[in-house]
Amino acid sequence: MFIGHLIADLTDFLRLLQPSSTAMQITDWPQLERFMWKLINLDRSAYLGPNHDLEWSNALAEVARAHSADMLTRNYFAHRSPEGQDVGNRIKRTRMPYYLAGENIFLCHVLPSWTQIGGAHRCLMASPGHRQNILNPRFTDVGIGIAANQSRYMITEVFIGV
Repeated sequence: MFIGHLIADLTDFLRLLQPSSTAMQITDWPQLERFMWKLINLDRSAYLGPNHDLEWSNALAEVARAHSADMLTRNYFAHRSPEGQDVGNRIKRTRMPYYLAGENIFLCHVLPSWTQIGGAHRCLMASPGHRQNILNPRFTDVGIGIAANQSRYMITEVFIGV
């Protein structure tokens, strides 16, 4: 069953990389976020085995999008806002229950595309701290948010354990 699930996911992944899928419209950003979620779950299945997929959370995606947009708008790149607010503070505003939280952030000076999102995920997996968040079996939910302007994009991944 696990192998069949992994092959189906890889088939979906390869279909997304077809040339017809590389043209990105601004309305595709939620699809790019979900694509990154799919990549995360592929790696979790490969490294942790079956039944370790993260659930998608719209509330966490909103938290992630807001942090990406804030960093882009106010020109900073950090887990803490200039006011000192961290991922825990941002999640608490949603009133979601959780016992564990983590966050990955990524900045790129190339506009997002299917290929760039795959590259961003590979970079995060190559970084020990980011990889630890992605593969942490105690995390159960994730939300991913992308914000972009004419010259760069920011990705925030917010993880929680419930």
